[in-house]
Amino acid sequence: PYSSAYHMMQQELVEILQQQICWHDKAQAAYALNCVRRDYEYLEQERRMHLSKDCCEETEPVQTRRTPND
Repeated sequence: PYSSAYHMMQQELVEILQQQICWHDKAQAAYALNCVRRDYEYLEQERRMHLSKDCCEETEPVQTRRTPND
């Protein structure tokens, strides 16, 4: 299903980022992890909204790449 596939992707990203913390700026790694987490929460919200609507029609995969401006 959608969520577990995304969760696996999330896990991989987190692992990659954590490996990079060794040789990358810690602040940058933390920032990247934050973006991943925010993206994940955003997609989770979308998914829950979608499920609550109980719609069965085919929908385009979410293409939104939100660029954080903090």
